[in-house]
Amino acid sequence: KFKQRQRQHHFWIHPILRTCSGYDHFATLFEELTRHEDKFFKYFRMSLTTFNELLSLLQDRLKRQDTIMRESIPPAERLTEQQLT
Repeated sequence: KFKQRQRQHHFWIHPILRTCSGYDHFATLFEELTRHEDKFFKYFRMSLTTFNELLSLLQDRLKRQDTIMRESIPPAERLTEQQLT
C-alpha cells in the first residue's frame, strides 16, 4: 500500500501566535518604560521626549493600512523595532 503524503500546512501567521497578540507585549513593555524615564533611556538610548518628536516626524512614513487578514503594526512599535535592530 502507498503511504499518503500528508500535506504540510503553511501559515502566514501561526495559530499559536495569532491567539497571543504581540501587540500586548509591546503595549505592556512600552507603558512600563514610559513610567520610568531612566529605564526608557537605557532601553531606547533616547529620552521619551526625543522618541515622541521622532515618532511625530516619521509617523506618516511608518503607518500602514490594516487589511482583512491582519492588523498593521502601529507606528510606535515599528519605530522601536527599527531602533532595536
